Amino acid sequence: MTLLALANELLLLIAETLESEKDINAVVQTNHRLYALLNPYLYQHNRRHSGSSALRWAATAGQVSTVRRILEQKYEIESRSAKVQLDCEHLMIVANLVDSINQPIENLN
Repeated sequence: MTLLALANELLLLIAETLESEKDINAVVQTNHRLYALLNPYLYQHNRRHSGSSALRWAATAGQVSTVRRILEQKYEIESRSAKVQLDCEHLMIVANLVDSINQPIENLN
């Protein structure tokens, strides 16, 4: 039996045994099915164990699509200050602005 023959629930249990985000990410990048299934878990793991460092990295690096994916995961930012939450709200504004800049003028409302 191959790994991909396993049910999604078992694949999630396997991912939960991995402690390193690097290891989880390696599995996530294996194929489309594992990406769709485990990428939300990777972001969740990052939030719980690494203080949302992926969100900070993506914002700093200008990775708008990554910021959007993280925030779409309904991230509950566990911040040490209200400033982090405010920054996240600003990130969504920036992401929307970048999207509007990339649209042809006739598509803007």
